[in-house]
Amino acid sequence: MIKRRPVIIISKHKKNSSLVLVVPISTKMPKKEHYTNIELPRVISKKYFKDKRMWLKSDMINVVSLNRLFLIKNTLTVPNIDESLVQQIKDAIVKFYCLN
Repeated sequence: MIKRRPVIIISKHKKNSSLVLVVPISTKMPKKEHYTNIELPRVISKKYFKDKRMWLKSDMINVVSLNRLFLIKNTLTVPNIDESLVQQIKDAIVKFYCLN
């Protein structure tokens, strides 16, 4: 079974332009608060996800091909997220994977 999972693209691959680094989004509330689980702002969840509470799982990053990604609601618009949220996600990734 192929499941479509919402993701946020964090960055492009440095050498291969068809690859991107993504962070998955989950509707399942984390059992414990942890810096790797970042709640998606309600502004975004209201507009694109029927106002469900959602969490970014920054400890589950993955590199995927752009060919595997679908746009939200099959529209031609790609939602932009605030740069401060992107930085918060990147900081959690760096801390979790000890990349500093």
